[in-house]
Amino acid sequence: MNSSMIEDERTLIAQLEEENSMMVRETARLESQTTSDDGLAGLRDRKMELEEKMFEMQQRRRELMMQLEHLMAQLNTVPQPTGGVSSASLSQLPFASSQQLTGVNSNVVNAFRAGSLPATSLQGDLLHAADQITTNVSDLVRQLDLAQAEDNGVTINGF
Repeated sequence: MNSSMIEDERTLIAQLEEENSMMVRETARLESQTTSDDGLAGLRDRKMELEEKMFEMQQRRRELMMQLEHLMAQLNTVPQPTGGVSSASLSQLPFASSQQLTGVNSNVVNAFRAGSLPATSLQGDLLHAADQITTNVSDLVRQLDLAQAEDNGVTINGF
């Protein structure tokens, strides 16, 4: 009987060890799944943050494009000469030509099309457009100052 009891105990121990191994594997699987779920939740949170930031950037881009369109419209309208500034000096400005500004409206419309360009490309385009506007406005101010100085017989910065 002793050997039978020992054999039964060994069988029971083997069964318990097998059951324990299965429980350990199941626990590891559940922990792995929890880690994956936590990682997935983190990724979802990050995705939402990025989508919010993208939305804000799109809003800002729309504002900038509207400002750009407004500035382009102002540049397209040739002001009447006032204060002694001759119309010849305005026609000499490099950006007074409407040829350079044609197609701006279609560019603005294309910029608002969903998924038209990656955000980095649009940001680069907007920065380039802002630089161009700054340069053109600076040139306009310089030309107007020059024209006014010529009318008054004064030299500005060696010009």
